[in-house]
Amino acid sequence: MGLFIRMALYLVSGMIAGAGFASFDEGAGTLTFNLDDLAVILGSLVAFAGTFIAGRFAKARGGAT
Repeated sequence: MGLFIRMALYLVSGMIAGAGFASFDEGAGTLTFNLDDLAVILGSLVAFAGTFIAGRFAKARGGAT
């Protein structure tokens, strides 16, 4: 499970950098994140996780999803 989480974090980090949500300034040595865009991404990930967890609870209680 830990390996899966680490690989997912690598994927997400690469997608954030590739989509332009983060930029690295070599001169200053700083990494800057655009928080407005990241808030949208995090909100959608929370909604996705919430629907998945709700489906697991429903299935555990005998309901079909």
